[in-house]
Amino acid sequence: MSTTLGYVKTILEQMVAIDSQSSNENHEEITHYMTSLLENDLGLIVEVVPYSKNPHKHNIIAYKRLGFKVVLCGHLDTVNIGSGWTKEPLKCTTEVVDDKTYIYGRGTSDMKGGNAVIIATLKRLIENNNNIDDIAIFFSTEEEVGVRGCQDFMVSHRHMFESVETFVVLEPTNLYVGSGQNGHYWVKYTCHGKSAHGCMPQDGLNAIDGMADLNCVLKEAITAPDLNGHVILNIGTHLEEIIKQTIDQMNEISYAQYEYEFISKISAIKCRSTNVLLNKLSEYMKSINQFKEVSLPYGSDAAVFKKEFPSSDFIIFGPGTVEQMHKTDEFVVLEHLNIAIEALVTALKGR
Repeated sequence: MSTTLGYVKTILEQMVAIDSQSSNENHEEITHYMTSLLENDLGLIVEVVPYSKNPHKHNIIAYKRLGFKVVLCGHLDTVNIGSGWTKEPLKCTTEVVDDKTYIYGRGTSDMKGGNAVIIATLKRLIENNNNIDDIAIFFSTEEEVGVRGCQDFMVSHRHMFESVETFVVLEPTNLYVGSGQNGHYWVKYTCHGKSAHGCMPQDGLNAIDGMADLNCVLKEAITAPDLNGHVILNIGTHLEEIIKQTIDQMNEISYAQYEYEFISKISAIKCRSTNVLLNKLSEYMKSINQFKEVSLPYGSDAAVFKKEFPSSDFIIFGPGTVEQMHKTDEFVVLEHLNIAIEALVTALKGR
């Protein structure tokens, strides 16, 4: 176990040291590093698929044989580093507090910690002589930008996943077993301003004011019902038409003119309660008194998988917490990486 802990810590440190912010145009370094782990440490067949809109970013699929049933999924990009860090964002800093080892750095929680768990889990299964022929690994790019990398992969390589029964996405869940996930609707709005001299503001147009007006109108047009004490945004199929009508009406009556573009649409999803891997994972977490089943408040590649393959299932389970995602001084607890590895190894070999 100590060997596994040392290994997962080492590869996490190496991943964090590679700058893979989603805004960066070149992700060749993280692609090369992950490919090396998959080939050299795990002995897998690796296919690197360039993202169609940027050949310097890639999706990666790795497997022992085609026809795999389970896919362990991560993503290579992180959100931007931002400001206000008290730790080095691209260098893992370790602190031990109350017998817990905190590892700080951009992506430790979302989701290079999960990526490290994926590699370490397969390594353990191989070392224990467990059959991994029906397990594959998938790392996407551009996940932080509307899950565009995974969607792009489906255009050219969808056929590779047709045999899959369960996708396991290692996004941060605080080790809770995620059997559901929120959807999202991502729309880009544009309002163009017009410059004017300060003494003649009436000749100009403040685009910020225009966007503020549009925001108020959209809040009125798009409503969310209050269900069981929680606000649930369940828009359904009519949101696109609502937005179109709202923009058209604003363009008729407003001093400002607006444009809009639909970037990404992902539906809310739910895993079947009868899924074998879901139940095996739940059993392990119950055995260590850390079980909790949740529906996650964020979107992930899981929704793309479910949309493309309705008969398949998904599980979201990983180290790190929702509270740490995209935050300054992001961290993951090292011991949680180990629990995730043990849980996945037990569940995968027990199928």
